[in-house]
Amino acid sequence: MLKIGVLLSKHYLVNPLPAIYGVEVDSKEFTYKLYDTYLPQLQTIFDSAKVTYSQIEYNVFEGFDLDKDILKDYDAVVLLPANDNELASKEIGSFISLAVLTDYEVVIKRLERLSKLGRKISNSQMFERKLLSKAVSTLEENKPLNVIHFSENERKLLKGFSFISLKPFIVVTKSDTTFQGCYTLTAEIDIEAELVSMDSSERQEFLEEFGIDITLHKRLAEKIVEVTAKIKVYTANSSEAKVWLFEREKTVVDFASYIHSDLAKNFVRAEVLNVKDIVDAGSIKVAKEKNILKTVGKGYIIKNEDFVQIKARV
Repeated sequence: MLKIGVLLSKHYLVNPLPAIYGVEVDSKEFTYKLYDTYLPQLQTIFDSAKVTYSQIEYNVFEGFDLDKDILKDYDAVVLLPANDNELASKEIGSFISLAVLTDYEVVIKRLERLSKLGRKISNSQMFERKLLSKAVSTLEENKPLNVIHFSENERKLLKGFSFISLKPFIVVTKSDTTFQGCYTLTAEIDIEAELVSMDSSERQEFLEEFGIDITLHKRLAEKIVEVTAKIKVYTANSSEAKVWLFEREKTVVDFASYIHSDLAKNFVRAEVLNVKDIVDAGSIKVAKEKNILKTVGKGYIIKNEDFVQIKARV
């Protein structure tokens, strides 16, 4: 499950949350189910007892002047600024400055500790010092860390600091204004929120007259998956058909460990093919007959929309 912090402007006249959730719910906490077209088909193929969809957990906070520790545990931050462009720019600018300052204080403290090591500093600590020095240069320009392209190794090291400005920021706004370090989604959010609240017949009349559809909740969910660098991986058996949100550039053993540590420890091999191919084939047996089912070892890199069956020692 992805955890998303949502910052909501105090200047909204219409509650925008139904447009974010896709349903008429007035709650600061909401779990959004990422519907997937392949799962029902996998359930049919494997006669699975249940299906499990990926989920996004939204937690909403009013205002942009939050306590600096609140957002550290979230995978991304969604910003819903005021409709007024000038006020929105102030709100977004204030949030980014707060995130930058918070991260800057953490980096400076760590660099001070590293400097006290003198000649006793290790090679890994020297790498860390060089990386944090690069981060300081960006933060001193009041730029968030998410504007820097970090390598996989660098990101692993930085992950332990829980930097706020390293997280993806998504701004949902009526205008096409861009903000440094932020992805932008444009939407008539007030109208979409009202549409969600209408009964089906009234909504249909409105859609036909104005040509506006309720799409923000889907577009936002897709953008969240994209910017958090997740891929979809599928598994299915008689008990459950499931789609997992998994990190990119990871091996099949990493995926096995993500499911259960015993699967990784007792890993023998895995059978893999694209989920569309297994759906088109209609069964594992037919997939094998068509020679589209690959047997892979521990080093195989999981791809987006892979269907995976892990074989492990009992």
